[in-house]
Amino acid sequence: MTKQKQRRSSPSEKYILLGLILGGIVLFVLTLGLSFRHQKKAIEREVSSTLNLAKTTCQKYLDYEMGITTKDLQDMINKINVLKYYIKEEEKAELLEQAENQYLSGVILLDENLQVAENVKLDKAENETFLKLILEDSQVKEVLQFPEKVFADSVEVDGKSYEYAIASRVDESGIIICYYDTTKFQDDKYEISLSNLLDNLVQNKNEVLVVTDGENVISSSAGKLEGLSISECPISSVLKNDQTPEDENLIELKSEGKTWFGKHDMYRNYYLYVFFRAQKIYPRMLLTLGIAAGVYLIFALVVLLFVQSQKREKMDRMEKEFHLVQAISSIYDVNLILYPKENTWEPVVETSQLKEIITGIKEADKMLTEFAQKLMLESARETFLEFTDLTTLSERMKERNFLGYTIEAITGKWYQMLLVSKKRDDENGQTSVLLLIRNVSEQKKKEMDYQEQLRISAEKAATADASKTDFLRRMSHDIRTPINGICGMTEIGLECVKEPSRVKDCFEKIYTASDFLLELVNNILDMSKMEAGEMESKNESFNLKEILDNAVTIVFVQAKNAGVEFRYEPVENEHCYLLGSPLNIQRVFQNLMSNAVKYNHPGGLVQVSCREMESDGECARILFICRDTGIGMSKEFQKHAFEIFAQEHKTARTTYNGSGVGLSIVKKTVDLLGGKVDFVSEEGKGTVFIVELTLKIDKTYEAEKEEVQKREEEISISGMHILVTEDNELNLEIETYMLEEQGVLVTPAKDGTEAVELFAKSEIGEFDLILMDIMMPRMNGYEAAEAIRKMERKDAREIPIFAVSANAFSDDIAASKKSGMNEHLSKPIDFDEMMKRIGEYRKKVERK
Repeated sequence: MTKQKQRRSSPSEKYILLGLILGGIVLFVLTLGLSFRHQKKAIEREVSSTLNLAKTTCQKYLDYEMGITTKDLQDMINKINVLKYYIKEEEKAELLEQAENQYLSGVILLDENLQVAENVKLDKAENETFLKLILEDSQVKEVLQFPEKVFADSVEVDGKSYEYAIASRVDESGIIICYYDTTKFQDDKYEISLSNLLDNLVQNKNEVLVVTDGENVISSSAGKLEGLSISECPISSVLKNDQTPEDENLIELKSEGKTWFGKHDMYRNYYLYVFFRAQKIYPRMLLTLGIAAGVYLIFALVVLLFVQSQKREKMDRMEKEFHLVQAISSIYDVNLILYPKENTWEPVVETSQLKEIITGIKEADKMLTEFAQKLMLESARETFLEFTDLTTLSERMKERNFLGYTIEAITGKWYQMLLVSKKRDDENGQTSVLLLIRNVSEQKKKEMDYQEQLRISAEKAATADASKTDFLRRMSHDIRTPINGICGMTEIGLECVKEPSRVKDCFEKIYTASDFLLELVNNILDMSKMEAGEMESKNESFNLKEILDNAVTIVFVQAKNAGVEFRYEPVENEHCYLLGSPLNIQRVFQNLMSNAVKYNHPGGLVQVSCREMESDGECARILFICRDTGIGMSKEFQKHAFEIFAQEHKTARTTYNGSGVGLSIVKKTVDLLGGKVDFVSEEGKGTVFIVELTLKIDKTYEAEKEEVQKREEEISISGMHILVTEDNELNLEIETYMLEEQGVLVTPAKDGTEAVELFAKSEIGEFDLILMDIMMPRMNGYEAAEAIRKMERKDAREIPIFAVSANAFSDDIAASKKSGMNEHLSKPIDFDEMMKRIGEYRKKVERK
């Protein structure tokens, strides 16, 4: 019974065992078949991926190479555009300096007959052969004929490589050529090589990438193949078997006893080959049937990991490609390939705006016309179409590799257009040309700004010279005329001492001439202050009626002497006490009234009024009107009335009537005060000047009115002892006389040193005040004042010291205060003002 059971079970076990074996075999075969199929497909995809990436790398390298060449030629064009403006005859040294600064090998200037006018050779090498080759180019005459054209190219002469640019001269008819010897930098010109770019594409030792130019191996991941000819390389068997790039199946290649499978393809002028070891395709699976399922699961896991690895590898490659595209595309904005013979084109790099305009246009000439119509200025379209004319392109580029042109787009930006030869036929005609477009707005703006600066500098220099000459001529006349009158009247007065009436007439004329001379100097000083920005608008309390009365008093005398009727409507404004710059305001009123008298005629009339038009409790709007029946101004001269030295009537200068500065000072002063000045004039009938000022109301004047009246009371300086320091004997005599007339005891000192010695030897309180000139020998006034203030005696720190100087600028007054002086009086001295200030200081001392 047991034996029967054993016999029955044995076949079942065998079948089960056989089933397990068959199942294992089926599983193994199925696993092996699926693995093989998957591996083969993966290898094919990887081969295709590597080929496509190699194509992309070749394309980017070609674009990079072209970008570098384009940039170099653009730099040459920029350099020659700068050099054009340094070729004036008097600036040849600057031309040499600029050529050195731009690291050029030389600069050649040719005249209109293309003869050498100047040959600047920085490297001392002869360039006759180079120049002869360039002059044979028809483009040289074309630049001479069309000065706006600029082009650059490269050439080889006697084993040397040159980059050069040609442009027209701006100083005279002719051309300028600048060139640069690039021979010694050829090997270092391109920082990135095709071999370097391709090295990172293959990192698997079982994979080989080979790139050839059809004759030799340019690059290979197997370093021993680089530099070999095709006949010496194992891939020659692929060519012998007539296997073309279109073959979809893997190509088998045997070399050194090893079997390789792969594909090959062609991109432009490059032949690309990618091969894998056979063991990559037929992996050995030495696994038993017992672990077939496990192998399958492990294999599945490996496949998943492999896919993830492929994804990561692809992302890494895409990132590298992206950075490479960014680096190369930054060189230019647009890159189009033109095929002149077929009248077709294809884009390499184009902007989104350009895509919208030219996408769908197959014919190159129509595309370029649409390009010009939509993006170019109307004035630039014809030139652009001539530059890109495909029918003449081969002839124009027959002996040259590049054509360049700068043009302004409709957006206002400037673009550098470059036509670069890509491929030629057997007759040296262009079969394909690159159209490169690069935004050079920044460079163009710098160039235009630089040209504008040169123009402005030249104009300013010319204007400055003319102004200086005109100023000296006018001042020479205006100063010499009154001085001549003073000298002449002095001689007449000396000869007529026995004729009092004649002597008095001479004195009156001397006074008139000196008054004009003083006014001229004051006006020039005022203009100088204004031009230097030293005149400030103050905020002092003043009585409008008082300053206008003072101005009227002065002008009334002038009007009486000139035989002109002067009518003045007294100020009766609600607000007479205001805040502002009283001296500036009085200067405006006095200048306008004085002009009304000067440019009038005997029997004429001047009418003056000043009214408060309105107020808001804080400010008052004042309207000053000066009307005369004088000579008036022509309509043409009215356009220049406020310009410095502007005068319409020559008689004004011969009779001391004016210097042409007064109205300019009025205009600048009113502007400084924030007001307005305008006029209406008719030649032969008279002029009306209107000044409008808005001034703050002084609300505290009533409280100070009594104190002001006290200060205005007549002050006596009789009995004072004053030390007068003056190195000019005539001035010292005048000051001494005027002070002694007021009962003052005067002690003279001829310079600062003597003044310091006299004060040091004096008794405490002996001197009541010191008048100190500034410009003196041995020790000037500043030094003398400082020396006195440093003395160890009580009155040295308390005694009033007045500066008396012809220098009346704000910095001179500040220097006086800094040295320890109390007041600053300007020469010629206003003796009434000087006596008033001396009296004020005397009262201060008495109150103490």
